[in-house]
Amino acid sequence: MILLGNLLEFVAPLFIIKVWFVKQIVLINAGRRAGLTRSDFKKTFLAISTGFLLVSGLYLIQTVNYLLFHSLAEMFSIVIAGGVFMLAWTARDVIDNDYFIFIGIAYLFVALIDTVHTLTYSGMDIISGYGTNLPTQLWTLARYTESISLLAALFFVKRKVKVSLLFLIYMAVISLLMTSIFYWRNFPDAFIEGRGLTSFKIVSEFIISIIFAAAGFFLFKLKGFFDRKVLYLVFWSIIISVFAEISFSLYTDPYGFYNLIGHYLKILSFYLIYKAVIVTGVREPSRTLFRQLKRSEEDLKIEREKLMSILEGMGDGVYIVNENCSIEYVNPVMRENFGEIKGKNCHEYLYGGSRLCSW
Repeated sequence: MILLGNLLEFVAPLFIIKVWFVKQIVLINAGRRAGLTRSDFKKTFLAISTGFLLVSGLYLIQTVNYLLFHSLAEMFSIVIAGGVFMLAWTARDVIDNDYFIFIGIAYLFVALIDTVHTLTYSGMDIISGYGTNLPTQLWTLARYTESISLLAALFFVKRKVKVSLLFLIYMAVISLLMTSIFYWRNFPDAFIEGRGLTSFKIVSEFIISIIFAAAGFFLFKLKGFFDRKVLYLVFWSIIISVFAEISFSLYTDPYGFYNLIGHYLKILSFYLIYKAVIVTGVREPSRTLFRQLKRSEEDLKIEREKLMSILEGMGDGVYIVNENCSIEYVNPVMRENFGEIKGKNCHEYLYGGSRLCSW
């Protein structure tokens, strides 16, 4: 059994790397068919190489020092969660989909809990007297916060968030739960030394998985309010989180195989959130922050095209003049009778005179 466990511990990360690498090759082939440029392929190759080196590096680190691997994995998600908050908070007055404001505030508190979880992890020896139970409790709290927030945020796709009130609610609830862990110590035990995970922790992981799955399901039900690219990135982040939680329900050793796989999946999940919210929000804000504005502009363009089509097909002459008497448009009938505009004012175009029309 020990040999099998060691073999799985070696093979599983390599399998994850292989699956990810094959996916990138598929994307490259799709890019060729779509006519991507040489520059696009260079960027894709760079992304593949960087991802491969990072995953390989993390695997090598955990074989030497699992505590360092755990700290790096958690720091990765903490930095991304903080970045999501900063982007959403900075743009909160202009974001037209309050879903992103909601998850931005939520991820701030997820980052805070994960930070404390990292500092109290077994072996860190920063806070003594709690053992493995404390970081496991904090992990459970962080995942409940993340999953419930991703589900609750969907209620604000079509509604406005009261930012200050939401922030105060999160602060009050998280402070209360952290107090129950550190001061009152009445938060349910999640790990018992010598026995492993408690029933509370195992059941919680499956409840959290169900909440994540529900968040993914209802996200797709509301897909009309999200850009397609952003939708799929967030959706797959949520689905990967489901598998991560299942993995975290199986370990008996905080340094063991299933804990390792769970952290790999968490890294991937937060990477997709990073791509969906931070990268897209900065490079293509019309896909996330201002999508409704973009859709309004597109709808206006469509209506304008419809109007122009009607005017072009009319049998009567039609022209449009602005407040400065400059002609902005004439339809084909007008052009046939009066010629091209050539920068003329309405009185010059219609009457050949230099004086303004009396009307």
